[in-house]
Amino acid sequence: MRRGITTCLILAVGILSGCLADIRPDSIKSTTRPEADARGRQLLAEVISAHGGLERWKQAKTVEVTARDHWEHWMGRLMFMPQKESGQLMRWQTSLGGDQVYIEMREGPTKGEKWVMQDWPLYRAAPGDQPDYGAGKKIHFYVATMNYALQLPFRSANAEVVRYGGQGSLRGKQYDLIYTTWHTAEPQKDTNQYVLWVDPVTHELAYLQLTDRELMKGAAGMMGFSGWRTIDGLKVPSRITSYHNAEKNVVLHDLHIESVLFGSDLPREAQASAPASIVNEFGERKTRF
Repeated sequence: MRRGITTCLILAVGILSGCLADIRPDSIKSTTRPEADARGRQLLAEVISAHGGLERWKQAKTVEVTARDHWEHWMGRLMFMPQKESGQLMRWQTSLGGDQVYIEMREGPTKGEKWVMQDWPLYRAAPGDQPDYGAGKKIHFYVATMNYALQLPFRSANAEVVRYGGQGSLRGKQYDLIYTTWHTAEPQKDTNQYVLWVDPVTHELAYLQLTDRELMKGAAGMMGFSGWRTIDGLKVPSRITSYHNAEKNVVLHDLHIESVLFGSDLPREAQASAPASIVNEFGERKTRF
């Protein structure tokens, strides 16, 4: 089914309303068909295979990415940018299939600052300073969202609901839609929804439509993936772009990936567990990814 994108659904983490955001394709809202589930699973398997295969990705265990982060739109800089300045060069190290993340600023006024996510609690530390677990929602939102995006489409394999949503149109091109979530297909306040927009010919991931219940129950957005290249048998994007308006190519945030290395050792800080007092104070992640 042809399905266009409205402005409210292509806000990169735009605040839709006080209501629970629901990004299900229309065909999924109207009926539940067993063949849609089977087609969704089959198509997702084809997409993962086209990107290098789940087993090869699991065997890599970790990925190290050097990327430059550009914040193009005033709204993104004002509301969501966690860095001191746009264009920051960052080194990411992350566990594949997990949420252990180590990020270091490589230049600028915050050179040497690190952000470390230990499953869910995250701390920020300037060179020589003690970890600050009160780093704020901007950093938590940014790291959790981009960490998930860097691991797509492979992280989608653990979704409990995978359903074909027909086709969608964006900038005059048709894409196959794969809807993924957990528990049930209907919107839930503590569970995120995702729609993978897939090139029907190459099976490469082109866009990701998503909700973010941690940020706000009405928050949804759109990311674009481009410049796919193969490293150690796995496809990785050259850019991950968050849109204010995808149809009009109005960009909020643009991550330019300069280098990728699979299988490097994850720093001890990211592998360690946060102190029990921090875990109790911070609480557990409310949403599923």
